[in-house]
Amino acid sequence: MIVLTETAAGTGVGTNLIVSLGTRAVTSPRYRYIRRIGVTGSSAAYNASVDVFYGQTYIGTFFNTTSGAVGPVDAKDFMTLAPTKVCEPGEQLSVVISKSSATNAMTIVLDIVEFG
Repeated sequence: MIVLTETAAGTGVGTNLIVSLGTRAVTSPRYRYIRRIGVTGSSAAYNASVDVFYGQTYIGTFFNTTSGAVGPVDAKDFMTLAPTKVCEPGEQLSVVISKSSATNAMTIVLDIVEFG
């Protein structure tokens, strides 16, 4: 699992959190996909979001399901993704802010499966 947390609320739209936070999960020599994603934070549920990409392939937009100060992502906050697309070996995984959080920083948890 990878846990990403904005350094401050209102991080700019278009910021790739995996790259900007220095996560080593940007690329991998193996096939992978996100099994589950959970997003929390901001001032109200569903008012902040991130876009996920495997390379240049858009996977989806995911909204915060719980508001409040940075805290744990609970089971109820996770969305399960069908593994219909995979991130190829060497391809960049991106989690890009599409709508900034208002007052509380977002926390994003990625449950990643690697294989091959």
